[in-house]
Amino acid sequence: MPSRDILVLEDYLPYRLALLSGQIGLTGARLYRQYFGFGLREWRIVAVLGPEDERSLSDLSRLAKIDTGTATRALATLYENGMVEKRDDGDDQRKVLFKLAEKGIETYKRVVAGALEREALLTEALSAKDRKELLRLLELLEMQALKLETFDPYAADHLPSDSTVSS
Repeated sequence: MPSRDILVLEDYLPYRLALLSGQIGLTGARLYRQYFGFGLREWRIVAVLGPEDERSLSDLSRLAKIDTGTATRALATLYENGMVEKRDDGDDQRKVLFKLAEKGIETYKRVVAGALEREALLTEALSAKDRKELLRLLELLEMQALKLETFDPYAADHLPSDSTVSS
């Protein structure tokens, strides 16, 4: 068994998940750019909006898990390309609501069809039972990952007494 102070990347789950996510994201980004003229950040906004939703910038940012600056740039690109429409919120004049325009809805449908085909190819090595179990495990990890937002492994109370760093 390897020592706990050596990181074996092949066994380090965050590394493996990042590699897998990166590989899937890069191939998706290439296809989205080639066929639709936008990248992953725009796709995340389009996916969250869907064909029927209307959302504020803060909602889109939160649901797409991107910062508001990135969401703003993505929305600007989508708006310039006629993919989204915006309007002032009737209840709060400071808030702007976004929804997919007709062109955005058509694009959404085309992207989703291709995305589902890519997912099928990715998961064809899994049985239905394996796929269901993987989704269950991912849900557990997503919930557990929320704890990372407040966890500080470098705080003094987490470090072994012999691992103090000298200046």
